[in-house]
Amino acid sequence: MVEAHQLVNREIDEVERPITRSWARQRFGFALPPLLTRSVHWANLNTYKLFGSHRTFAFAGRDLKYFYHRYNNTTSNERTIEIPIAEQFLRPGLNTLEVGNVLNHYRPFPHDVVDKYEVAPGVTNCDIVEYATPQRYDLIVSISTIEHVGWDEATKDPDKPARAIAAMKRLMAPNATMVITVPGGYNPFLDEFLKSPACDCRKHYRFQRMSWLNEWREVDDFSPGVRYRHPYPFANTLHVLIF
Repeated sequence: MVEAHQLVNREIDEVERPITRSWARQRFGFALPPLLTRSVHWANLNTYKLFGSHRTFAFAGRDLKYFYHRYNNTTSNERTIEIPIAEQFLRPGLNTLEVGNVLNHYRPFPHDVVDKYEVAPGVTNCDIVEYATPQRYDLIVSISTIEHVGWDEATKDPDKPARAIAAMKRLMAPNATMVITVPGGYNPFLDEFLKSPACDCRKHYRFQRMSWLNEWREVDDFSPGVRYRHPYPFANTLHVLIF
């Protein structure tokens, strides 16, 4: 059996540490030693838990608390606001579909999950574009997943993010809600789609990271020169789409 601390270390080893070291190399000309990188992540998490529990950000007229969790070390990335935003839409009794297995790592609850790659109990391994079910959902949630569609695949496909969102919309029941978050600047195909009328979402919130302390603020438009992994590691801008 894999222990919890092993899962955490694996997440840092396989996801965060390479990205953080790559960012440090681009920014400063050298990469942080692996042990130091892991120590920084753990120090960040414990510091935020001790001193940052009162910190909030504004979303849709509400002050929400930043989310701190050791899995994927949310103190250092956009997950710190994505989880609280998604939680605003979760309700008992809603027939819910999640595209990309994210919430189960933080707030597990009974719901359907489609994830092309991640093998886990209760997860259907299928490309969302090809997913077929007679069910229609009251709520569909996708957290930092759609940016990988058509980009992190063997063959890049400029139109696939739009097809994925269209496929998800077809799974919505009458009066349903769909919430999608995507980091800006990761997938240029998706970035262009989000600028076009074809996106056709009811609400489009834009958030930008403002400091090393991973503070986020809603903005009308992103600042010039801000891009993925610049000036801070991971996402520096985030789209929140409500359909």
